[in-house]
Amino acid sequence: LLTALKGLEGSPYTSCETAEDVANVLVGFEDDSTELDAFAKAVGANLAAAAGNSTETRGATSSTYEIDVAGDGYYFVKDTGTIGSSETATKYILKVVKSVKVAAKSETPTLDKVIVDADSDKDENPADENTDGNGTAQDVGSVVEFKLTSKVPEMASYDSYTYVVSDTLSGGLTFNNDVAVTIGGTAYTDFTVAQNGQTFTITFNNFIRQQVNAGKEIVNHFL
Repeated sequence: LLTALKGLEGSPYTSCETAEDVANVLVGFEDDSTELDAFAKAVGANLAAAAGNSTETRGATSSTYEIDVAGDGYYFVKDTGTIGSSETATKYILKVVKSVKVAAKSETPTLDKVIVDADSDKDENPADENTDGNGTAQDVGSVVEFKLTSKVPEMASYDSYTYVVSDTLSGGLTFNNDVAVTIGGTAYTDFTVAQNGQTFTITFNNFIRQQVNAGKEIVNHFL
């Protein structure tokens, strides 16, 4: 690991010979700094073996994890295994000492879905009109437009980021494969659409490039 740290571009660890020397360099960095992120990536790529595994305790809305390790030392906490749908891998967690509680450093986007408009007979049936709402009563043959809204997450600590929107249409609706996307109000076209029965997915390609738009609104319109 020390060799890898010394090999980093502009490495501040060139004179380090022990773990204590490295720790003395690390204390000079701010939390969530680019220097700490570079250190974490180097450590994550050079782990020989796990010092301990987590035990999960599930709650109603969240879970907690406890890791047992043997003895004092420097420990590094990272996600392993498969990251499932609607989940986000946490950033590497540093500065874990004694018995402490730490919070996952990740941000999973949420989606808000509304009906934008329905091509119903608004003059004869004004009650059928739905604009930016959640109504479900529509005329047979109507064209129903939906809008999914989210935000670009913070991705500065990731080398890649998979962003996929999936939705399943109710029975009686037909997906027209008519999709328009904007990010921060600007048209975004680097996506692909796939359909399987009533379910379709919108896959954002090269999404990591949108880090510059972190916090901006993502809007998906589809018919």
